[in-house]
Amino acid sequence: MTWSNWRRLGPAEGGTTVLTIDFGPGRATAGFGELAPRLTGDWTLWEPRTFTTGSAAGTAGNGDPQELVREWAAHTAAQGTKVAAVTGYCSGSTLACALADALQEQGLPRPLLIMFDPDAADAGLIHDYYTTALRSFEGFLPDAELERAGDLGSRVLSAAAAAGPNGLTALARELGSEYERVASAACRAAGMGPEYGRQLSERLGTFLGYLAITGRVEDSVPERATARGPVELIVSRQQTVPARFGVATRTFDVARAALLDDQAVADTVTALLEREAAR
Repeated sequence: MTWSNWRRLGPAEGGTTVLTIDFGPGRATAGFGELAPRLTGDWTLWEPRTFTTGSAAGTAGNGDPQELVREWAAHTAAQGTKVAAVTGYCSGSTLACALADALQEQGLPRPLLIMFDPDAADAGLIHDYYTTALRSFEGFLPDAELERAGDLGSRVLSAAAAAGPNGLTALARELGSEYERVASAACRAAGMGPEYGRQLSERLGTFLGYLAITGRVEDSVPERATARGPVELIVSRQQTVPARFGVATRTFDVARAALLDDQAVADTVTALLEREAAR
């Protein structure tokens, strides 16, 4: 079986398939790469390469999430394999909901849907990450330069907010482009090579594009998920679940950053997968 557009996380090679949706490797908080080796049993976790840093597909074409999940589902169906579960972390939970729908539309059995600390991305969140990234250049560039970048971000944010979910892709691209300009100037001022600035820009641009895609998933998708099949919401302490995702089914006394790297969480996921396999 070939999964050219997916990265295998383990733990078993050739085991029952579990699809995971997250930003990808290199994030400070734990991801599915930390969860996978903690599971017991014959499971193989996969995550899409679409959202790895610098991927040309990081913006997924026109940013249409339905087009993206249909592509994933069609590829999965072509493999002739059963998907035991689809899992999503944070804003990736919206894509996980849509993917579970798309797999069912391909004629595959409805998989278990597991969402970890589900959240929804919007224009404000994308803008917040942009402004936070700009602050890392304080001391390297004149204040006026950073203020200019901040003002542009605010103007683009206002336009995106007026456009609704469909404005998120344009917002991510414009902020990513401005950040690239600022990062290049900051690296020159600090005496660093241009490659470092490109790496920073690629990572932020890919991440903002990912948030835009997850934010464009139809509002009705999470709300109808429970009615269409089995759903589990696994939540860390002090995490508030947006109403559109439903109510947490399992809460763990663990920090959000460590949710996917906790053995008790992994044991619960293993039990859920075993339950699904026996269903």
